[in-house]
Amino acid sequence: MKKAGILLLLSLFSVITFSQTGDDAFYGFGKVPVRDGMVVFSREIPFDASKVTSENIYNTTLQWIKGRFVKPIVLSGRIKETPDRGIAVNAEEYLIFRKTALLTDRTRINYNMTVKVSEHSCILTVTDINYWYEEERDGGVHFTAEDWITDSEAFNRKGTKMMKTTGKFRVKTIDLVNSFEKEIRDIISMLESSAESE
Repeated sequence: MKKAGILLLLSLFSVITFSQTGDDAFYGFGKVPVRDGMVVFSREIPFDASKVTSENIYNTTLQWIKGRFVKPIVLSGRIKETPDRGIAVNAEEYLIFRKTALLTDRTRINYNMTVKVSEHSCILTVTDINYWYEEERDGGVHFTAEDWITDSEAFNRKGTKMMKTTGKFRVKTIDLVNSFEKEIRDIISMLESSAESE
């Protein structure tokens, strides 16, 4: 009953909307892709195979993952190498919405991330995303990305504005995925630059 009350409270807050204007390119319609009913972020990151080998990219990316998905950066992180030159990660960490001296508005996010290195590109995938919000308040509430951050859930009925409550989850989740993509792009760029300078 208490959890239902929290969900009702969140729903009431979510009627307060904010304009997307300049953020459409990053957070607007289509930026949370749904595949077979599941939220699946998938990014292909190409590299120049004449400058750097897939093995080098794999090993360097694995080093980054082993440093990124450990405590205290994440609450938990399990890393597994797969036979097809892939790396699978299950992680839980905090997304911080707002932090002041008196209040921290945050959620736990749990997700699966995979990185697969081929001869010419890396495929980054993030899926199985779920949240645990306001855990300090009677155990909080749990919900999935499919129930919370998709186009149909994150925007008003007209599709003109992002909802305040669901919108903040959408924005921070996209930011998290983008940060993973940037890290891998930076790794590739560094390795390609090193090859050019030799």
